[in-house]
Amino acid sequence: MKSQTKRILCAQGILRIQEGSGHFQVDTLGLSKMSSTYHEENKTIVVTPLSEGSGKILVLDLCLPNSPVAESIVEINGVGSIHVSTTEKLQVGTSALLEVSIYDHKGILLSPNMMRLVHLQLETPLDSHIIELIPEVFEAEDTFIT
Repeated sequence: MKSQTKRILCAQGILRIQEGSGHFQVDTLGLSKMSSTYHEENKTIVVTPLSEGSGKILVLDLCLPNSPVAESIVEINGVGSIHVSTTEKLQVGTSALLEVSIYDHKGILLSPNMMRLVHLQLETPLDSHIIELIPEVFEAEDTFIT
Protein backbone atom coordinates (compact mmCIF):
# COMPACT_ATOMS: atom_id res chain seq x y z
CA MET A 1 0.00 0.00 0.00
CA LYS A 2 1.29 3.44 -0.94
CA SER A 3 0.24 6.87 0.23
CA GLN A 4 -1.28 8.97 -2.55
CA THR A 5 -2.40 12.51 -3.16
CA LYS A 6 -4.90 13.03 -5.97
CA ARG A 7 -7.16 16.01 -6.73
CA ILE A 8 -10.73 14.94 -7.44
CA LEU A 9 -13.72 17.27 -7.46
CA CYS A 10 -16.61 15.40 -5.91
CA ALA A 11 -19.66 15.39 -3.71
CA GLN A 12 -18.55 12.02 -2.29
CA GLY A 13 -15.26 10.24 -2.83
CA ILE A 14 -14.30 6.59 -3.00
CA LEU A 15 -10.85 5.30 -2.10
CA ARG A 16 -9.99 1.78 -3.27
CA ILE A 17 -7.37 -0.26 -1.41
CA GLN A 18 -5.45 -2.14 -4.10
CA GLU A 19 -2.94 -4.21 -2.14
CA GLY A 20 -2.69 -5.97 1.19
CA SER A 21 -4.29 -8.86 3.04
CA GLY A 22 -7.88 -7.64 2.97
CA HIS A 23 -8.12 -6.98 6.70
CA PHE A 24 -7.56 -3.31 7.49
CA GLN A 25 -7.99 -0.78 10.23
CA VAL A 26 -9.26 2.48 8.77
CA ASP A 27 -8.97 5.68 10.80
CA THR A 28 -10.25 9.14 9.89
CA LEU A 29 -8.46 12.23 11.18
CA GLY A 30 -10.72 15.27 10.86
CA LEU A 31 -14.11 13.76 11.79
CA SER A 32 -15.68 17.22 11.99
CA LYS A 33 -14.76 17.75 8.30
CA MET A 34 -15.70 14.34 6.81
CA SER A 35 -17.05 10.91 7.56
CA SER A 36 -15.77 7.64 6.15
CA THR A 37 -17.13 4.11 5.84
CA TYR A 38 -14.97 1.09 5.04
CA HIS A 39 -16.56 -1.65 2.90
CA GLU A 40 -14.56 -4.84 3.46
CA GLU A 41 -16.25 -6.82 0.64
CA ASN A 42 -14.77 -4.60 -2.11
CA LYS A 43 -11.96 -2.90 -0.14
CA THR A 44 -13.33 0.61 -0.64
CA ILE A 45 -13.63 3.59 1.67
CA VAL A 46 -16.49 6.02 1.00
CA VAL A 47 -15.63 9.55 2.12
CA THR A 48 -18.44 12.08 2.61
CA PRO A 49 -17.63 15.79 3.19
CA LEU A 50 -19.27 17.51 6.16
CA SER A 51 -17.62 20.96 6.09
CA GLU A 52 -14.67 22.78 4.54
CA GLY A 53 -11.21 21.84 5.66
CA SER A 54 -8.85 18.91 5.40
CA GLY A 55 -8.33 15.55 6.98
CA LYS A 56 -6.59 12.24 6.49
CA ILE A 57 -7.63 8.66 5.94
CA LEU A 58 -5.15 6.24 7.50
CA VAL A 59 -5.15 2.55 6.51
CA LEU A 60 -3.23 -0.14 8.42
CA ASP A 61 -3.04 -3.75 7.22
CA LEU A 62 -3.87 -5.86 10.29
CA CYS A 63 -2.29 -9.07 8.93
CA LEU A 64 1.03 -7.61 7.83
CA PRO A 65 2.75 -6.43 11.04
CA ASN A 66 5.57 -4.45 9.38
CA SER A 67 3.45 -2.75 6.72
CA PRO A 68 3.53 1.05 6.73
CA VAL A 69 0.38 3.05 7.32
CA ALA A 70 -1.08 4.26 4.03
CA GLU A 71 -2.25 7.86 4.17
CA SER A 72 -4.63 9.75 1.91
CA ILE A 73 -5.02 13.50 2.38
CA VAL A 74 -8.55 14.76 1.80
CA GLU A 75 -9.21 18.45 1.11
CA ILE A 76 -12.82 19.59 1.28
CA ASN A 77 -13.66 22.87 -0.34
CA GLY A 78 -16.92 24.72 -0.80
CA VAL A 79 -18.21 28.00 -2.14
CA GLY A 80 -16.74 31.03 -0.41
CA SER A 81 -18.19 33.76 -2.61
CA ILE A 82 -20.11 34.30 -5.83
CA HIS A 83 -19.42 37.29 -8.08
CA VAL A 84 -21.93 38.32 -10.76
CA SER A 85 -20.97 40.81 -13.43
CA THR A 86 -22.65 42.27 -16.51
CA THR A 87 -22.97 45.60 -18.25
CA GLU A 88 -24.16 48.43 -16.02
CA LYS A 89 -26.82 49.73 -18.37
CA LEU A 90 -28.78 47.82 -20.98
CA GLN A 91 -31.32 49.07 -23.47
CA VAL A 92 -34.72 47.34 -23.47
CA GLY A 93 -34.91 44.77 -26.27
CA THR A 94 -31.18 43.99 -26.31
CA SER A 95 -29.28 41.23 -24.56
CA ALA A 96 -26.07 40.94 -22.56
CA LEU A 97 -24.05 38.16 -21.03
CA LEU A 98 -24.18 37.70 -17.27
CA GLU A 99 -20.95 36.23 -15.92
CA VAL A 100 -21.05 34.21 -12.71
CA SER A 101 -17.70 33.50 -11.02
CA ILE A 102 -17.54 31.14 -8.05
CA TYR A 103 -14.64 31.30 -5.59
CA ASP A 104 -13.71 28.89 -2.81
CA HIS A 105 -13.00 29.94 0.78
CA LYS A 106 -9.36 30.61 -0.12
CA GLY A 107 -10.37 32.99 -2.94
CA ILE A 108 -9.43 30.56 -5.73
CA LEU A 109 -11.67 30.63 -8.80
CA LEU A 110 -13.54 27.34 -9.21
CA SER A 111 -14.05 25.69 -12.58
CA PRO A 112 -17.37 26.49 -14.33
CA ASN A 113 -17.91 22.74 -14.51
CA MET A 114 -18.41 22.64 -10.74
CA MET A 115 -21.85 24.21 -11.21
CA ARG A 116 -23.51 20.80 -11.05
CA LEU A 117 -21.87 20.17 -7.67
CA VAL A 118 -22.66 23.64 -6.34
CA HIS A 119 -26.36 23.47 -7.28
CA LEU A 120 -26.52 27.19 -8.03
CA GLN A 121 -29.74 28.32 -9.70
CA LEU A 122 -30.28 31.75 -11.20
CA GLU A 123 -33.89 32.86 -11.33
CA THR A 124 -35.75 35.87 -12.66
CA PRO A 125 -38.67 37.47 -10.85
CA LEU A 126 -41.94 35.75 -11.79
CA ASP A 127 -43.53 38.99 -12.94
CA SER A 128 -40.56 40.09 -15.09
CA HIS A 129 -41.20 40.53 -18.82
CA ILE A 130 -37.81 42.15 -19.35
CA ILE A 131 -35.31 39.57 -18.07
CA GLU A 132 -34.83 36.10 -19.52
CA LEU A 133 -32.03 33.80 -18.39
CA ILE A 134 -30.49 31.49 -21.00
CA PRO A 135 -27.74 29.32 -19.48
CA GLU A 136 -24.54 28.79 -21.45
CA VAL A 137 -23.30 25.19 -21.40
CA PHE A 138 -19.63 24.43 -20.73
CA GLU A 139 -17.73 21.30 -21.76
CA ALA A 140 -16.56 19.14 -18.83
CA GLU A 141 -12.83 19.44 -18.10
CA ASP A 142 -12.63 18.10 -14.55
CA THR A 143 -13.18 14.61 -13.14
CA PHE A 144 -16.23 14.35 -10.92
CA ILE A 145 -17.41 11.67 -8.54
CA THR A 146 -20.95 12.04 -7.25
